[in-house]
This record gives sequence, C-alpha cells and structure tokens, in this order.
Amino acid sequence: MQNKNREKFLAIDIGSSGVRLAEVRVEDGFVGIIKYASQDLQHSWETSASYELLVERALSEAIQKSGTTIKECAVSLCSRNIFDRMVRIPTFGHDDVDRKEQIIEFEARQNIPFPMEEVVYGYHCSNSKDEEYGDTCTFSVIKKDEYDKIVNALENNGLSPFFITGNSFALLNGFNACTNRNAEGARTLIDVGETNTNVTFMDGENYMIRTVPLGSASITKQISKEFGLPAPESEDLKLRYVHKEWAEDDSQCGELEVACQKIARNVFLRIKGELNRSIAVFRAHNNCNAIGGIFVTGRGIPESAAKIAVTNPDILGKIGLPDTMNYAMNQHIDVKQNLSIIGLAEMIANKDAKVINFCSPKPKSSIIWAGAMKLAGFITIPLRIRCKFYLKEKKNARKESFKSM
Repeated sequence: MQNKNREKFLAIDIGSSGVRLAEVRVEDGFVGIIKYASQDLQHSWETSASYELLVERALSEAIQKSGTTIKECAVSLCSRNIFDRMVRIPTFGHDDVDRKEQIIEFEARQNIPFPMEEVVYGYHCSNSKDEEYGDTCTFSVIKKDEYDKIVNALENNGLSPFFITGNSFALLNGFNACTNRNAEGARTLIDVGETNTNVTFMDGENYMIRTVPLGSASITKQISKEFGLPAPESEDLKLRYVHKEWAEDDSQCGELEVACQKIARNVFLRIKGELNRSIAVFRAHNNCNAIGGIFVTGRGIPESAAKIAVTNPDILGKIGLPDTMNYAMNQHIDVKQNLSIIGLAEMIANKDAKVINFCSPKPKSSIIWAGAMKLAGFITIPLRIRCKFYLKEKKNARKESFKSM
C-alpha cells in the first residue's frame, strides 16, 4: 500500500459547495481524526470568481479554523470534474503483470473520451466472483488543466498533496469502513451533493460507482424556472421548504411549500430512475445479491425526501455502523456526512483499501505512449493495406475451392 508509513496528514474533501478538512493521525493501525473544519464556497450568483479561486479561499479559511500546521495532504476532488468508467478485462494470474498492464493501457485509450496527453487518470482492478465474468477495471479521469488548477489552489495555501483521488472512490472506502459488512444483501450509498449525486453499490468485493448529474442545485434551478425568481430567492425557498422534514399530509402545508416539495420530489424520482437502471445492469453482469440496505447522505437532505429515491423505503437506514471501528473521531464530526474524509484516511492507513491515486506514476507516459501509437499507425499503413488485400484474396480462393468440390 502506498504511503502506508505516513503517521499524520491532512484529509481534504473538495466538493462543489464547500471544503472540509481534518487532521489524521495513524498509530499501530488506529486512526485518529482531529482538528476538523469546514468552509462553504460562495454561490455563483454572489461572485464572479472561478471555482478554483473559491476553493483556494475556502481552503485558507478552513486551515485557519482548524489550527492545523500539517502541510502534507490527501485530497478528494469533486465528482463533477471526474469521469469514471468501469470496463471488463480478462482475469490474469500473478505472473501476468506485464500483460495485464498492456491490456489496461489499451482499455484506457479505448474508453477515455479525451486525448491522452490532456488527462490525468488512475485505475483500480477488482476480482469478480466468477472467472467467467472476468475482472472489473475502474478508470477515474480528470482533465489535466482542471487538475493543475486544483493543485495550484492547494500549493498556494502552502499544502503539499501526496495523494489525490476522486470523491467517488473516497466515498466508496468511507462507506465500506463505516457500515456493517456482514449486513444481509448488498449495500448502497446515495450521496446527494450540490451538483451531483454519487451512487455506490457494494456486494462483497464487487462494487459499482456512478455519478448522476442531479443534485440539490437542480431543485434550486427548477424553483427559479417555475416561479420566475432569481437564484438567491429560489435558494431561500429550497432551504425553507425542502431542507426540512416533510409533513406526511400535504393538507398541513401551504401552496408554496407543496409546490417546492413537488419539484424536489420530481428531482429525486429522476435520481431513483438512474439508480435503478445502473444497479440492475451491474447486478446482471456481476451476479450480485439484491440490495439489503441503503445509506442516504447529503448536506441538508432530510430522510423523508431521501425515501423518494429508494425503491423500498423499509430498507433505508438498515445498514448500521460495524461493531468495532479503529477510529477515534473528533466529537464535532458527523460520520454520515464525512464519509469522504474517512475514506481518505482508509486509503492511506488500510492496506486493503481500494485505491486510485492521480499522483501515482503511470507505467507509461501518456504523452509518449500516445505519440508512439500515432507514429506506429503511420508506419504500418502500407503493411495493413497489404494484409487487407491478402486476406481478401485468401477468402476468394477459399470460395473458389468450395465451388470446385
């Protein structure tokens, strides 16, 4: 496991609406999470500053609040900047490392929808229950210019990132650490953010991650469109009527409250549709168990609203915390709302964690490899043309031989 000898570092979760950080200390397999702080980003209608500049300012304020002096940090990046793709690859033995790397490099070029010299990416391979299905390789990709801007925001605050991953993988590891792994059936996490909803499905070692481009901001936009209100007033209505426990009977609510909750319900129903389709396909391809429990997290999302995104509300919250956890938590940390922080600690401290690190060196430089493949393509054009004609002639000759029989 990379970085397993680090005894203390900062875990930083950079989201679409805020920054959260905590000082992490590791000693003899026991993890302490202390000196926690969070800072919201300014809304887009409050400032014309870029997202990276807002992150830089929020980081500065969060560091001051926490009082930490640690500079080395592990960071999870907002899912809206990350492209995740899961692909099937053959199962390889321990002696086939080079061949496996070649297959992964090939799949990266086939499945990453951007020029390789313009991206930074990492991958993680997991074994399937059945060799017939092969293994699953998950790619996480970020555009290089966006990655560099976030790194600059960190470095401008005197921080030194040694580990950078996407929020989906941080949530995956945090969810795995903080839920009962012996729960009956598969475990599912729905994390409703500002601009995205992250879905994590786990069944033993099998997992699926999916980012749905719908979130809390989708409700604000729809309220604004429905009532013709500016964004700040629409946000106020959402906070007043949606970010609270809903009444069971609409007759107890005013017309405006009912209308806002109806808009929110429609957004959650769309999330539910995406969730059900993704999990159905994944279960069919991986021979997985049915969902046994669901965790719903998100800033200010009430459980009464979250039930809309769940097919069977009776299993909502049936996953409990494990009997033993090697964590000492700051009393101000809400475990359910800080799974990304815990996930970062897991990826550094736990050798069995599922890791994607954008800071890791790749087996081949993407730029050199892409250039070499392009050059090889030009060099082999005459050979490929000759092969094409040769195969065509061979096929015609075989037809003639059958006719003469």
